Amino acid sequence: MTTRTFAKKSGRQHGNVMSMLRKMVENGELDLQESFYNNGSGSRQYAEFKLTLNDFEKIAHKLKEKEIKGVRKYFGVPAYSVEKVVTGFGDHTVEIPAFAGVQAAPTPVQLSLVPTAETPQGDGLTMSSVEIHKLTGKQHAHVMRDIEKMLEDLNEGGASRFGASYFSEQNKSLPCFKLPRRETDILLTGYSVPLRAKVIDRWRELEAEVAKPQFVVPTTFAAALRLAGELEEQRLVLTHQVEVQGVKIAEDAPKVEVYHKIADSRGLIGFQKFCTQLNLNQKEIKHWMKDIGWLRADQYVVNPLPTAKAVDNGYCRITGFTTEHGKFTQQIWFTGKAVTYVAEKAPTYVRKKVKASRSKAA
Repeated sequence: MTTRTFAKKSGRQHGNVMSMLRKMVENGELDLQESFYNNGSGSRQYAEFKLTLNDFEKIAHKLKEKEIKGVRKYFGVPAYSVEKVVTGFGDHTVEIPAFAGVQAAPTPVQLSLVPTAETPQGDGLTMSSVEIHKLTGKQHAHVMRDIEKMLEDLNEGGASRFGASYFSEQNKSLPCFKLPRRETDILLTGYSVPLRAKVIDRWRELEAEVAKPQFVVPTTFAAALRLAGELEEQRLVLTHQVEVQGVKIAEDAPKVEVYHKIADSRGLIGFQKFCTQLNLNQKEIKHWMKDIGWLRADQYVVNPLPTAKAVDNGYCRITGFTTEHGKFTQQIWFTGKAVTYVAEKAPTYVRKKVKASRSKAA
């Protein structure tokens, strides 16, 4: 049907129809080529589009109900098919447009906004053109065009075999394709390597989900007993893991509390505060940290600085700054990981001795 014929039947201005379609072509929603005609009043040529039924399906959300009925009548398509639709709000009987070549889904129909890979009638996984569009970043209209060209070359049937529809975010029914693995692979041969990789990776995810072992209900008393024993064993293992984790949390609670009290907004602790809060002898802790490879052997007495090993392992950080006299200096900082390690591993001789009076007072 030409745009002139459509404009005449719908009562729209032909110029307005052309403007709407040109905008959709620019946005990649349609793939149309302008043709030209002479209205017989002179030599001037005027532009128009020739639309197939598939093209009208793509612009159905922009048409009035009366216009859709006129298009169906022009192409000899039945007006409606009555379907029972199952939604989250109960069952509803609605009239669904019956476009040529798009097979009506069996009753009941589960509606969704975007079709994804599914198992239709046990024939295997399929992937919709909408999902291919999302994975590759190509416009859906271009994906639809690629699929139509491929199916035409394969001569395996187009919309009559692979056609479907989906509901957009605006709850509009729009056409799409659902392809099995073979047809999807053939389509991808024309795409770049990165785009093929994205779709193939998604296929593997879907196949892995289908391959997951399904729970089998036992059919005999012996099988039921075995299953009950396995489940009880799993429960005991999980219970033990929870108990062990609970003990670990209880043991770490004091260390976590100390860390939160002394850490700054960055989660770092200076040397002085680190030694004070953990009750460490500064002189001895410096020697011990040097021995375990945390402090540099050539600079650990006056202004201790961390080794690359201590920084890489997440125990220390080092920052640099310029003093008010213009001298650049560096400073060591300790992380929460260092608090936990020193609290557990530091030997007795690096810890300050608690005076007897303080012990009694405590």
